[in-house]
Formats: sequence, C-alpha cells, structure tokens
Amino acid sequence: MRTLSYLLALILFMVGCSEKKPKEVSAVTGDFKVNRFQDLPSPIRNAFLSETKGELFADPGQKWNPTDAIWDETLPRRRLIFAGSVDGKWFAYYEHGGLGKHQHLVALSLDAHNKASLLANMYASDGWTQLSEIKHALELRDLKSSGSGGHF
Repeated sequence: MRTLSYLLALILFMVGCSEKKPKEVSAVTGDFKVNRFQDLPSPIRNAFLSETKGELFADPGQKWNPTDAIWDETLPRRRLIFAGSVDGKWFAYYEHGGLGKHQHLVALSLDAHNKASLLANMYASDGWTQLSEIKHALELRDLKSSGSGGHF
C-alpha cells in the first residue's frame, strides 16, 4: 500500500511538472512567438482583452466567427495568427471577422509596473509567418507620423 501511495505521489508530481505555463514578463528575453493566446503573460493578455472590451481570441485552427453573419454567438470574432515579443515590444497578429475579414497587428509596451501602453494598432498584411515581418512592420510604423490605423 505504501508503494502505491509513493507511486501515485510521483505520478501527480510528474504531471504537475509537465504542464506548460505562460511566460512571465520578467522572465522574457529575446524575440519569440507563441501560437496560443494563453501563452502570453497575463498583463499582456489582460491589456488585449481590455482593448477589445473583453472579446476573446480563438487560437489558430479553432472555430471562430469570420464574417458579419454571426452563426454562433459563443465563438470569438478574432482569431490569433501568432503573438509574442520583438525588440521588447509585445504584439498580437490576428484575424478579425466582420464585414470584410481582415488582419491586425497590435503592439504594446509594459512599464516597470506592468502597465500596458498601446504602441501600434494597424491593418496588417495577410500571410505573415516570421518575426522579421513583424519587426519590419513595426519599424515602418515608427517612421510614419500618422496615428494608429484601424480599430481593435
């Protein structure tokens, strides 16, 4: 019986250690991308959700409402393509449904108190797959004098 208890405790420990946890802001170094909204640090997720008035993001490959004809109100109207961090800026590149499906690139910064500030909100090209494309788009945005385009 004692052996069974030890074995059960070991299995529970191993399952707990194998769970992938989101990156915490202080632990992030370098550029990286994630393919699940939940893998972003909570201050970043909360900032995106605040800007979208609580509207959720579907992860890549998940069902979502891509048009203005809402056929299932439980599904999000935004679907993440990928997200992550480049040059110390947090970003989300996602599809937005509605009248004319389109892509957005939104970038945020975090201050020392984990308060997010919007850096860019722009319509984005379809088909980006590389962090270098995100970096280039944000560099071009920084060079322009006009404000952020589009809606969140």
